[in-house]
Amino acid sequence: MKVRFLLKRYMKSSEFLIAYQWLKDNGLSDSDVVYVKKMYDKNNIKFCKKSLFAEDLAEMKDELKKINEKKDRNFYMSLLNSVKGVDVDKALKNIVGH
Repeated sequence: MKVRFLLKRYMKSSEFLIAYQWLKDNGLSDSDVVYVKKMYDKNNIKFCKKSLFAEDLAEMKDELKKINEKKDRNFYMSLLNSVKGVDVDKALKNIVGH
């Protein structure tokens, strides 16, 4: 829900729309785009197509993959910790594979 709300707010900017579409065309999800936008804002970088470089895209995707895997792992860990009698480490290995 939060991602959709933020996207709706960001979509008011034509520069955002162009950058958003470029990132989507290059395989990023909505939540990834919102994350990148927040990082650009945090570092006082204008989020627009001109500030996104194609040569940085692969590195950005790798970093986002790591971030998403960590989020997933943390989510499953908290979920599994809430259930009595579950071997969290064993269950995590079965779910996320590491």
